[in-house]
Amino acid sequence: MYRRIGIIVAAAAMGMLVAGTPAQAANTPVLTWSQGGTTITSYDFGPVDGVGGKTATQTFTLTNTGKSSTGTLAAVALTNTSGTAFSITSDGCGGLSLGPNKFCQVTVEYAPTTSGESDSATLTATGEHASASLPLTGHGGTADLTLSPGTLTGTDSNGTNDYDYDFGLVGSGISDTYTFTVTNSGTGTSNTLQLAPPAAATGFTLSNDQTTGSTLAPGGTSTFDLTFSATCTVPTTFSTPLLVTSTSTTASAYISVSYTAQCGPPITSVTATLVNTSPQFVPIADPAHPNTAGIPVVGTLKNVSVSPRLHGFTIQIPFSIAGGTLICDPTMIRTYSNGYPGSTCSVSNNVLTATQVFLPSFTFFNWGVGFSKQIAYVDVGSVLPAGVQCCAYVTWGTPTVTAVH
Repeated sequence: MYRRIGIIVAAAAMGMLVAGTPAQAANTPVLTWSQGGTTITSYDFGPVDGVGGKTATQTFTLTNTGKSSTGTLAAVALTNTSGTAFSITSDGCGGLSLGPNKFCQVTVEYAPTTSGESDSATLTATGEHASASLPLTGHGGTADLTLSPGTLTGTDSNGTNDYDYDFGLVGSGISDTYTFTVTNSGTGTSNTLQLAPPAAATGFTLSNDQTTGSTLAPGGTSTFDLTFSATCTVPTTFSTPLLVTSTSTTASAYISVSYTAQCGPPITSVTATLVNTSPQFVPIADPAHPNTAGIPVVGTLKNVSVSPRLHGFTIQIPFSIAGGTLICDPTMIRTYSNGYPGSTCSVSNNVLTATQVFLPSFTFFNWGVGFSKQIAYVDVGSVLPAGVQCCAYVTWGTPTVTAVH
């Protein structure tokens, strides 16, 4: 009898040990990988330029989401399972012991060497009581950065695209600014970009640089502005180089640009007349519908000089209006110069003031005589008194060219 009881008691003790296993499991450490605050089970570096020494880096966070310590972590291991393009550049985890909710970080570099290659690797963190693995993938492409506007003159043996761009003839003391767009037309992601800007003494100034610090994936774009301004008494040519390169000290530049501009004495002899000064019907302006029709202001410019050619001007046109108030709706302003943002329009004291800036490629007709073109291709509309549905009519006076360059 006593033996039987002893066996029952021993069995009960064993049952208590078994019952305690789930509680023990709940207190074990759990390692997880994340990137950018999101837990991940794999990571794809995507297409990276495999030509010219371009690389991509990514920092991964290892977090203990469990209830107890991991114990000492060994050095994080990275095993290339396909190719040899992955490597650890910074291991902030090896030798640490992560308590609950503690984390550390590891940075991995992906450096493909050819276009079209596919690579894979496994990142593994191992502690005394937990481990976690992260599959990595990537493939080599070719980043091909292009510039617009600009004329491609060739590509050198290092893969650098060479461009020329001419600002044309700019009046002395006039600032001429253009926005340039860098586009990745290739199949690989670029390195982090930077611009090697021109020296200020050349007359060219870099601004609004959205390119430096960016990394362009295939199809990605970035921009920068370049301004030319110089003072001269006789026509003078200025030039400067500009490079779109990367922060890598071993990589070749993506783009090399040679900028030129000619400074010329200012133009002061332009006059203007309007084609039609008879009353014109003015549509009602509707800011909510930018395509509302308006009145394009048409006239003739005379005494336009060939050298330097007219680059832009400001003109004032007096007017009278019956039945409403003339306005220049900003949503209705258009430019005659292929989208260059140089046209403005305003109305004050029954005078329409319009500024027009042309692209260097813009061509005038009938040099020195004048031509019939839209002096300021802007739409003007009217605001009518309450309860009035129609109409407003405007009569134009004699225009005055107040500024030219």
